[in-house]
Amino acid sequence: MPEPEPPLVVAVVGSSRAHGNTSILVDVVLEELTRRGIRVEKVMLGERRVAGCLGHDDCAERRVCPLAAARRLAADLGEALLSGT
Repeated sequence: MPEPEPPLVVAVVGSSRAHGNTSILVDVVLEELTRRGIRVEKVMLGERRVAGCLGHDDCAERRVCPLAAARRLAADLGEALLSGT
């Protein structure tokens, strides 16, 4: 029987500064988790275009929904979430 895959922790960094203090501190946590055998992924929100619903009420007529990026981001989340803002 194969070993179960280790859990995945996704760190979402809300700061737009890729090398700012928040990002650096999140990296420290992710390094420790990796050292303990936990899979990690870091998502920088400042590098993504994510918009909320603008309430146009015409979703069926629109070719591109602004929430599509938010849905893709939500689909990427793992078993645990670390948020740094």
